[in-house]
Amino acid sequence: MTDKFPRVTADEAIRALYRVGFFLARLCGIHKIFVFRVI
Repeated sequence: MTDKFPRVTADEAIRALYRVGFFLARLCGIHKIFVFRVI
């Protein structure tokens, strides 16, 4: 049998992206475009 992945909400996924260095670049309708922050 395969293990199931934990359930993750959209808000949790977005918070995780912010935590690792991504930021919201722009919105395209209902889609959010994230870009990795390069220093």
